[in-house]
Amino acid sequence: MIASYESFDNAEWYGTLMRSNNRVAFKECLDFTLAHYELRQKYKFYTAFNAGWVNSYRRFSFSEYNKERYDYVDEFIVPARTKCIYSMPWQILFNRTLMPVDSIVRCSYLKPKYRFSLPVGGNI
Repeated sequence: MIASYESFDNAEWYGTLMRSNNRVAFKECLDFTLAHYELRQKYKFYTAFNAGWVNSYRRFSFSEYNKERYDYVDEFIVPARTKCIYSMPWQILFNRTLMPVDSIVRCSYLKPKYRFSLPVGGNI
């Protein structure tokens, strides 16, 4: 299951809830979600996750295909039981909730060499 919020002001989206008990199904679902947003020219997205999962996040989440196409930067860390100081992540990713563990906000983005532009008003 993937829930997301699409920003209409910026070329980004937010992964607000990502859950699965099946790695293969989750990767397929994320592939579908990424393709959906790429068609809408949303080439970067933000997620917040437990800092303890920093080394397993991409391995669990991304298919080999999208591991090659997407890169990331860890934007900032939010210490446990601390309010995120940035308003959009605070409202969207944290749902104005103080997390009980240290959290990392990561920006994942489609590498420029894989981006394409759709004609204005064009159909897919």
